[in-house]
Amino acid sequence: MRSKILALFALTALAAGAPALAGDFGLYGSYWDTDALGETAGGGLKYAFGDAGLRFELRGSYFPDLTEDFGQLIDDGTGDAEVEAVVPEAGITYNFAPESNTQFYVGGGLSYYLLDINEFDIDDEVGYYGLAGIVLGGAGDGPAFFAEAMYRSVEGTVTDDALEEDVDLDLSGLSANVGVLFRF
Repeated sequence: MRSKILALFALTALAAGAPALAGDFGLYGSYWDTDALGETAGGGLKYAFGDAGLRFELRGSYFPDLTEDFGQLIDDGTGDAEVEAVVPEAGITYNFAPESNTQFYVGGGLSYYLLDINEFDIDDEVGYYGLAGIVLGGAGDGPAFFAEAMYRSVEGTVTDDALEEDVDLDLSGLSANVGVLFRF
């Protein structure tokens, strides 16, 4: 829990400091469909800086509730388990038309999954992501809208003294982000 609070503090500091640095700052709503724990919705923020085409990007997403019938996964009838995820990420994007009012980009990077579960224990994990996106409007300074399709790849491990063995969870899956982008 302490690491999640630190991650949220870092994301808040990033959001507060973004206007002081040249780049893009975005706020978005997010959807994530995991293989093992179903679908969830959350939100996040991102900050990108660098050349107009090739950019370094920092982002963070929060998913408050990945709920699934966990008993099916470990064959003990435990019932629903709620997993919470804070996901700080760092990556690179390439914008194919940075001066256009309609911009297409691709990218990828590394993720660190700060996971918490209401029953048992779950380890924090490292993963990666790939994305493709579009920005509409705002080729210069000012707001624009964006949409992204992502693939997240990560495996989780659930442990507990009551379990006879660790349970691996495949949290990989498609994700989509839609939001507003501000350029400074």
